[in-house]
Amino acid sequence: MKKLFTLLVVAAVPAVLSAQSVITQIPGKKVNFPKTAKFVDGVVGSKAIAGNEIMPAKTYPKKTNKMQTSKRSAAFEQTVIGGSTYDLQTNRSVCRRIIMHPDGELSAIWTYSLQANENFTDRGTGFVNRPAGSTTWTDVPEKRFEPRRCGWPNITFDTKGDEMIVSHNAEPGTTAADTSFTLVRNTKEDRLKVKRFTPLGSGRPVIWNRSASSTDGTNDYLYVINNWNNASNGDYKEPATGITSMVYFQRAVNSVSQAGGESFVDTMIFLPGYDSTRFDAGGGDSYSIDAKDSIVAIVLGHETSDMALFVSNKYGAPGTFSKVTIDSFKYAPWKNISTYGDTLEVNEGDFSVVIGTDNNVHVFYSTVFITKDTLSANYSILASNSIYHWDLASKTITEVGGAPDLDGDGAVSGGSDYNNARYGCYSYANHPTSGVDANNNLYVVYAGISEIDTTDENAGTAIGRNYADLFYSYSTDGGATWSIPQNITNPNGDANQLEDQFPSMTKNVDNSIHLIWQQDNEPGTHVGAVTAHDFTDNLIIYTEIPAFVGLDNKSGLQGVAINAYPNPATNQVTFVTNTDKNMNVEFSMVNLLGQEVAKITKGNLAEGTNSFNVSLERIPSGVYFYSFTSNGKSITKKLVVSK
Repeated sequence: MKKLFTLLVVAAVPAVLSAQSVITQIPGKKVNFPKTAKFVDGVVGSKAIAGNEIMPAKTYPKKTNKMQTSKRSAAFEQTVIGGSTYDLQTNRSVCRRIIMHPDGELSAIWTYSLQANENFTDRGTGFVNRPAGSTTWTDVPEKRFEPRRCGWPNITFDTKGDEMIVSHNAEPGTTAADTSFTLVRNTKEDRLKVKRFTPLGSGRPVIWNRSASSTDGTNDYLYVINNWNNASNGDYKEPATGITSMVYFQRAVNSVSQAGGESFVDTMIFLPGYDSTRFDAGGGDSYSIDAKDSIVAIVLGHETSDMALFVSNKYGAPGTFSKVTIDSFKYAPWKNISTYGDTLEVNEGDFSVVIGTDNNVHVFYSTVFITKDTLSANYSILASNSIYHWDLASKTITEVGGAPDLDGDGAVSGGSDYNNARYGCYSYANHPTSGVDANNNLYVVYAGISEIDTTDENAGTAIGRNYADLFYSYSTDGGATWSIPQNITNPNGDANQLEDQFPSMTKNVDNSIHLIWQQDNEPGTHVGAVTAHDFTDNLIIYTEIPAFVGLDNKSGLQGVAINAYPNPATNQVTFVTNTDKNMNVEFSMVNLLGQEVAKITKGNLAEGTNSFNVSLERIPSGVYFYSFTSNGKSITKKLVVSK
């Protein structure tokens, strides 16, 4: 967690270039991503929200059931696939809420309601589907998917292609004797029809589920982790471990030849080494899970405990998990009476875990700074600005990105009312979601604040709350190095008064990153410990981001070699081509968003060696690609501009 770095974002304009010519380029906006943020005092004592709070009903105009495209100017088309007035999609980690089947079919879910009162009696799962080979989603839902009130849905699928949506029961009056979570199953033949709805009891009311699935060819496995949270039990502490709000593991095993998913053979399983010696509490949503073949990976932690990975290589069978500490908390176990005077950078509990094609486990998370110098139960949280990556093979922590320094003062700082518009996370960059492609390239999307885009007296809420954008980065070397993060929802960094949060991407990346998130006109949420604003019509947005890393291939044109010198380059670069015959070509340079920054040459290229000197004086630092195309085939390579 010690790496310091500077990153840049570019808004580029195409220009035409011939051999020995100089690019004419509109200056880009220089954007720094410093690790250390200006501290903003925080107040601890916020609780996770189950969503059962009651307030007087308010009138709310119903959302129209029409597909539409977001009016925001963005790098990629944004399609509205749904909406919700219930705007708290997680307390910490964002679960997997969009999946892609092997044939390219997509399904997406979210916590849904169209009511404007704190009962949210219609709350449940919003569900849409995009069939394989189609570009059209099913209609925006006008009701929840389940027959009863639920929340915090997760989605996965089995060998047959049946989808399983796991949610927690959110009917008023839930007790330990009542159903604690639910499983909805649909089939490929009719995605919009509930084939089976199964209330599942576990002996204790558990909520905020996370789920994953895998198969061994004979059996399908469904894995669920959830949090024991029952106010009627006092501090709901697990007697066997001493942990408040304990996280449990549960597993269903079903034959692939049967329509199953509901046969939980292992329930309320304790993870090894997860006890009060290193963990004081589980915490709502402070965990993540993934599964691939026989591997099940669970990561959990929060700001006053260790961050740990639990891995099973035997389909999550009891007794097969092992614990790996990713980052240890200096003062574990934390107690209310503890005092310490130093400031610590700690995990914030918003994790994303993904297993690569090589079976390596990758974890992404944000951090905050905490400090405590009194005997009180509270401590201060100070905003950080970092998204990190850790992997099991190297056990190395690498910084991926953060929110940009748009005002150019050398540090990222929140607005005057930043803390009252947060999402269970204090960091200026948070809520990572991750995926992997068939070549084991890694992708991460996260939310980051905009320093220059804050609420004002015309926004209908308090002044000084930062809007957030979404950022994207990738790694081609297993997470050792990362591309410069790019703003994918607001590429020019404008003050556009739109809020993008709670991103979730498909685990499997094909030629594109498939991403959904929540968007509204005001920062923060209405539902939550801190009520940032009144009810709003929050949109659920889908976009498809080309995975440009896939362009850097080893195949393509024969008899052609291209290179760039020097690389990294500063103020000038020379592109050199060598061809074994005359060719009609296009030779261009693009940024990470796929925007063409220059045509190096176009037309007939003579056989032999040709060179093109390109001035980079007005091209910002960043990662670019130069692509040589002829007869529909291409060779693409990476160029780094570093100033």
